[in-house]
Amino acid sequence: MSELIKFATINESDSYPQFNVSALEPLDAVRVVLEQAIYADYLMLTGNTETANGLKQQISGMRAALPTHIPGVETSHSALYAAGLEFIAAILSGRYSCGQHVNTLQVLFEQPIIREYVNGEYTAHMTKDFLTQWSAYRYGLYDKSTYTEGTLIGTGIYVPESKVVLNRHPEINRLDNKDFCVVVEFHPRSVISFTLASPEVPKGTFVDFIQRFDFSDRTVEDLVGILASFALEHDRYVMTNSSVTPELRIADVCFDMVTGSSYAPRSAGLRVSSEVHAFFNFLKEAVQTNRLAGVKDHGLFGELLSRCGEDPNIVNYFAKPVTLISSAEAFAFRKSAYATFIEDRFVSGMEAVDENAETDEGSEGDSSEDKADDTKDTDEQSSDEKDSDDSSAETTDTDPEKVPEELKEDESTSDDDDADKKKTDKKPTIDPQKMLIELASPDETMSEYIFRETVARRISDILRNPPENARPNDLLMLKRWRSRWLYLASISCLRDFLTRVSIRLSDAT
Repeated sequence: MSELIKFATINESDSYPQFNVSALEPLDAVRVVLEQAIYADYLMLTGNTETANGLKQQISGMRAALPTHIPGVETSHSALYAAGLEFIAAILSGRYSCGQHVNTLQVLFEQPIIREYVNGEYTAHMTKDFLTQWSAYRYGLYDKSTYTEGTLIGTGIYVPESKVVLNRHPEINRLDNKDFCVVVEFHPRSVISFTLASPEVPKGTFVDFIQRFDFSDRTVEDLVGILASFALEHDRYVMTNSSVTPELRIADVCFDMVTGSSYAPRSAGLRVSSEVHAFFNFLKEAVQTNRLAGVKDHGLFGELLSRCGEDPNIVNYFAKPVTLISSAEAFAFRKSAYATFIEDRFVSGMEAVDENAETDEGSEGDSSEDKADDTKDTDEQSSDEKDSDDSSAETTDTDPEKVPEELKEDESTSDDDDADKKKTDKKPTIDPQKMLIELASPDETMSEYIFRETVARRISDILRNPPENARPNDLLMLKRWRSRWLYLASISCLRDFLTRVSIRLSDAT
């Protein structure tokens, strides 16, 4: 593919451009060649080496065709033209270190076009954000008077995309033109900021570049889609291409995940590359420093780990449903570095149940609470009947009309008390980490012991054959109560727990 690349650009709006440097004025031409050199260098640091080298070969030919200077009187254009030639030679050789010329690049690209071109000639499309990012990262150069905080706010990460276009020829009709070529376009994906200043010397790797961006408004899954766009070369993984398997690139892994392809190797004995290690270290640091949102789709993250050659136990921990995760898989995750920046799935599941506990009490736990309310109402009615019998026995000689009025007053008072009790008896959700348990009385009756035995057998049956709508947190809580607290907690505490669990044990409980 690198031999077919004609040029690179940022958001080319003309669908039928003419890329012909010789048709431009010298200053416009040197800016186009310099722009192409910067794009090629950008592709080199992202890992697309074959594409970048192919583009650099074409840039060398363009550079050789340019005049050594602008003929005529020495002007500011002549000085800028000479600086442009110097920049091109320095970038192509990879030895650029002229920090005093950091502003010259910006001034050169800010110059207006020398004249208006009528045949769709391509002119430089360099943006200030792209130029600032590239010069700051690649060479540590940026305008410190403009960016005093060392941060570029409200920028974007420029992802490459290759597409086939038709190169215009003014002397040939478009329908007869067959000059198809490949163009690499750079499209910005918005991010929060880009760090310009760095205390360390840039290593020139892909991960070193992306870790300067602030992705705090994006998740790890969003980052996979962004990195997939940086995979422009796939022939490097062809088996007949070389006897040595090239180092696995994280962009190729992300590309395979997004497209469902299998360009990157996935053998069981895959050697994990240094870039993959650096990428997961970047994920850890970015999540811990709030420069990247955490993992939301555990299945997708498990697929990413699988393609990178991670331990199958850790992969299964993310890929499996939480109810099917084995103890070995959970233990492997908790021992790994992923546990330092990804929340335990069991803990997050329990928190989700706590948030929906009130809703569950209103639906699945209505029968238990209704029975408890019915029992209270029956006890209150029986006590009211006893009081009424006593009062009627004591007031046989009084006016019979007074008795109903007194009873009515007592009933209204009891209704108010019931309403107050219902408000105060609102049960908070269970927090397994912070739960107070009332201990059992040492002088319990045989009926209470039989009740505990019945509950224990019922919990065992549910754990052996859980219902379809059973939540993992409820099953975990039932298991803990049976093994730890069933015979230690009081009967009232046990009944209270059973009313909070969404699983109904029996009609009696």
